[in-house]
Amino acid sequence: MDRAVRTSGLTRTDFVLQAARNAARELLVQQAWQAVSPEHFDQFLRQLDAPPSPTDRQQRTMTAPRPWQR
Repeated sequence: MDRAVRTSGLTRTDFVLQAARNAARELLVQQAWQAVSPEHFDQFLRQLDAPPSPTDRQQRTMTAPRPWQR
């Protein structure tokens, strides 16, 4: 631990506080993920895996006449 403290450039107190904050943040994130129902989580994963839908602007760009085709 002393070597890690020296390497970090922090004081021992700041190092321990930072480690405690990181552990608390990780725990809260894990609990938030666990609070999601399995059905909602599956829906979330399906949305992540689905290809993105093109926006209106992208559709207009893809259907506009090409300058070299005028």
